[in-house]
Amino acid sequence: AAIQYNCRFTGRAYALVLKNALYVPSMENNLVPPFVMREAGIEVNDAPKIHTKDPNVEDHSIFFPETSFRIPLSLWGIFSYFHTSKPSVDFLMGCNEIYLLTPTNFNPHCDVYA
Repeated sequence: AAIQYNCRFTGRAYALVLKNALYVPSMENNLVPPFVMREAGIEVNDAPKIHTKDPNVEDHSIFFPETSFRIPLSLWGIFSYFHTSKPSVDFLMGCNEIYLLTPTNFNPHCDVYA
């Protein structure tokens, strides 16, 4: 599956790809466990800024170390999130900024995670 993220600070649009995503038509939100993103090599700083002593841009964000791309997170009640939308086919075909949110191969039943 692919979702579109529009950065509210730069105005740039990015395609985010999720392997083995579940599609639930009645859901309006995309749920991605931080554990799975960390397995993909993404740094997930999911502690809200109100829980840090000296908050900065690195706090409450998702960071891709290979490219220094960062997605700031927001709070909805106690849930961390960032706005996404359904990308158009034209956007996906012309997009140069594509990031994988989940590992290529992932078996949640593997004993190594126990």
